[in-house]
Amino acid sequence: MNAKYYKAIVFLRECSLMKRRISLPIKLISSGFIYSESYFPELPRKSRFLVFLELLGHIIKFGSIEWHYFSYGFDIKGLRNQSEYLDDNWFLWKSSMLNTVLPEKDKTCILRDKQLFSELLSVWGFDSPRIIGRLDGTAMDNPLLKRVISSDGDYFFKPLDGQCGQGIIEVSISEGKCLINGVSAKQEDLLNRIGLLVQKGGYLIQERIRQHPVIDALYGKSINTIRLLTVFDRRNNTVVPLSAVLRVGANGNVVDNWAAGGLAVGIDLDSGRLREWGFYKHGKGTKTKFHPDSGVPFLGVEIPFWNEVITKAKSLHHHLLPIFVIGWDIAITPDRPVFIEGNDNMEVSINQEADKGLKNEMYSLIN
Repeated sequence: MNAKYYKAIVFLRECSLMKRRISLPIKLISSGFIYSESYFPELPRKSRFLVFLELLGHIIKFGSIEWHYFSYGFDIKGLRNQSEYLDDNWFLWKSSMLNTVLPEKDKTCILRDKQLFSELLSVWGFDSPRIIGRLDGTAMDNPLLKRVISSDGDYFFKPLDGQCGQGIIEVSISEGKCLINGVSAKQEDLLNRIGLLVQKGGYLIQERIRQHPVIDALYGKSINTIRLLTVFDRRNNTVVPLSAVLRVGANGNVVDNWAAGGLAVGIDLDSGRLREWGFYKHGKGTKTKFHPDSGVPFLGVEIPFWNEVITKAKSLHHHLLPIFVIGWDIAITPDRPVFIEGNDNMEVSINQEADKGLKNEMYSLIN
C-alpha cells in the first residue's frame, strides 16, 4: 500500500473511533469488568467509582476499553502510571501503518508465511526448527504425512498463517504409538484430524526442538519461548531491543501461548534474568512467583545465551528493514537460540504486563 493513502486511513479510523466512544461506555457498564479480581490484592485499591472513571477516560481518549487495566495494576493506588503504557489497539494500528503502509516496500509477508520465514533464515545463517514438509489439500492420501506417522519422532503441525498458537498440534510417535498434544491416540485419529484441518489451509510440519535444561526445568510440556520486541530507530539506522518476556506453558498445555493459559515472566534486558512474577492473561488467572506445575521460582533464573539472543535478533531485524517493530519468538536449545517466528502485528500487552510500560520509549522512536 502507498503512503499517499495514510491521511485517508487516519480519517476513517477517527470516524470509527467516534462511534466506539459512544457505544463502549454501555458495554463497559454491562460487562461488569470494573468488578474484576485484582492482580495485586495485597495492596490498597482505588474506589470502584474511580476505577470506572479511569476506564471511561481511556474510552474517550483511545476509543477502546483497557481490558488490561487490572493486570497492569492500574486499580492499585500509586503502583503504576497509566500515562507510561501504550494502548494495545493504538499500537496494533500504528505498527501496522509503520510496517506496511508508510514504507515503500512491505516485507511483512516474510514474517507471515512460516515456510518462507524458515527458509530465508537458513539462507541468512540463522537457526530455526527443521522443516519436515508442507501439507496442502487432502491429507489422508498425502505420502509425506504417511511417512511421518510411520517413523519415530516429535513434530509440530502448524497452520502456515496461524496466530496465538491456534491450530498447532504436537505429535509424538514412538514404536507405532501416537500422542496428540500429550494424549494417546490412534494413527487413524491423527490422519482424520489433520485431514480436516488441512482442508482449511496449508500446514507446516516441523521437527520439535529440545529446549535447554534451564528452560525445561520451569515447565517441560511446552517449548517455552522468549518474546523479544525490537524496533528500528530511523534516526541513526540502528535496531533497539525494547522489551523481553519469557512465555511459559502451564496446566498441562503443550503450547506456551499466553492466550492458551500460559504465563508471561519479564526478562531484564541487561542481565537476561527473569523478574519475580509470572502473569496470566486477564481471564486466565492473576500472578504467581512460582510455576504452578513445577514449583520453580522465577526470580533470578538466567536465560542461557542471552547476549547471543539480543545480537542475533538485532542482526536479523536488519535483514527485514524497513519493518519498524518485530516481536520475535525465540526458543533456547542446549547449544544456541533458535528463531521460531517473527511477528509484525503482535499484542504489546504481554510485554507491558510482565515487563514495563513502553509508551515513552516507543513514542521517542516513532517521532
